[in-house]
Amino acid sequence: MIKSDKILFCSIETDQNGRPPNGWRIEESANRVGIPVKMFGGGWQKWENFKTKLDILLEELPKYKNEYDLVLFTDARDVMYWKGKKSIMKALEKFKDYKMVINAETNCYPNKDLKEGQDKIESGKYRYLNSGMFIGDIDFVIDVLKKCNEDGLDDDQESFQNIYLDMPEYIKLDSNCELFQVMWDEEYGRSANFDIIFNNRFVYNKKTKTYPCIFHSPGPTGHLNQLEKITNRKFGRKYTVLKAIFLER
Repeated sequence: MIKSDKILFCSIETDQNGRPPNGWRIEESANRVGIPVKMFGGGWQKWENFKTKLDILLEELPKYKNEYDLVLFTDARDVMYWKGKKSIMKALEKFKDYKMVINAETNCYPNKDLKEGQDKIESGKYRYLNSGMFIGDIDFVIDVLKKCNEDGLDDDQESFQNIYLDMPEYIKLDSNCELFQVMWDEEYGRSANFDIIFNNRFVYNKKTKTYPCIFHSPGPTGHLNQLEKITNRKFGRKYTVLKAIFLER
């Protein structure tokens, strides 16, 4: 992956009517750690299916090719940034041999037929691709999005998984949750991920022994409340201390 601090942080939200006064959760959390997130999709007329995400990105990302070397995309309503750009760039050093890094989870969805192929690439607990968060060289990401959009499927995650199985030398799952953490744990249930330790100063994955940078709570999990307790100063720390912690990231 290109070593650069020119990172386009972006997300998609097509429904502008439900925006809270201070922005969506992803905007609030990103702003807290000093990351400006571009929100695409405001002028999109209709959300057809998950492939609409690809259509929007393919319309927007080429506009930024001359300005940015990398693009970091996340879903919107179920995502919270926890660490800032400096920590994200440090975590990226472990993926220098790849062109794209994608979020990993414990559950193979939506096509179970793709489970065996993914099992052969990654052996850890987090070994299945989740398309809700990724980072990569912007030109390579655009090419991947084009391939996804041409396969006739209506689920972007299945499309990404097929390309990942064809190109494991270029695409790596974040199986140790260095960058991305999915708050879904198929083994134990849908309410929480029991690998995660929450503290009033840090969030730690005891399974992978890492401190993830961005958290994603897909599907019915909705388990970002512990992060919100910390960031909203309801976890036993004073605001001045919390502010110092966030600025260190």
